[in-house]
Amino acid sequence: MKNALAVARQDLLDAYRSYLVWGVTGTYVVLAAIITYVTGGTAEPTTELALQGISLLTILLVPLVALVAGYLAIAGERESGTIRLLLGYPNSRAEVFFGKLISRLSIVGGAIVAALLAGAVVAFVRYPSVDVRMIVGYSAVTVLFTSAYVAVAVGVSAMVKSRSRAMASAVGFYFLFNVMWSVISPVTVPQIVVSTFGRFGVRVSAEIYQFLLALSPPVAYTNALELVSPTLTVTPASNMDVAYLEPEVMVLVLVGWIVAPLTLGYLRFRSAQLS
Repeated sequence: MKNALAVARQDLLDAYRSYLVWGVTGTYVVLAAIITYVTGGTAEPTTELALQGISLLTILLVPLVALVAGYLAIAGERESGTIRLLLGYPNSRAEVFFGKLISRLSIVGGAIVAALLAGAVVAFVRYPSVDVRMIVGYSAVTVLFTSAYVAVAVGVSAMVKSRSRAMASAVGFYFLFNVMWSVISPVTVPQIVVSTFGRFGVRVSAEIYQFLLALSPPVAYTNALELVSPTLTVTPASNMDVAYLEPEVMVLVLVGWIVAPLTLGYLRFRSAQLS
């Protein structure tokens, strides 16, 4: 996989020229610092309180950063015809695929680190004390959440051969799992599923309903944050005391969102006609 690192280095140079990636990333970093600063002005500023605000920002912006950074990783090369040059150095399809993945993970991971470092600097100045271990734990779960969206973006980019299809797929994924699967939607996908089963006389328990909700990366992420601190999770589903709603299972859900799209994307790319 030596060539994969070479592909990643070159791809990083190209990706860093994207003003859209820089714009969304810069917004995330600045807002994380502002949230930490504003929280520091409360009566009892704590690391937990700041991370609660940043986690909501993360759910909103990080998927956008990841999808924007990754949706053209391979589809853009295929549409422009430069994919043939990449495969002629020589690089195998696996090296191109994983090189692109490494570069896009580096970009989005850098955004996460930059945002948390900005917040940490503000916290050390404004807060009476800072829980470094909590920040490290939060960072680990957030990187996992971010990686899921990068995996989806790169996986989809490997499955299609045009920019328009890659963009449509990325937007569709965001709309489905960040809007239609969340409480901000008047009718969520899990509600539709429960209603459909109800029409056939099948009752869906509250625990199963919570698990359906947790299949969305943002919900799985917020529930997984319970491993860091119980106050960081928005919907502590593990309070229902069933094994498949424990925060450790939520981590596995996020891992599944990494493995499945990458596997499907690579298999499709490996056998695709690149004419």
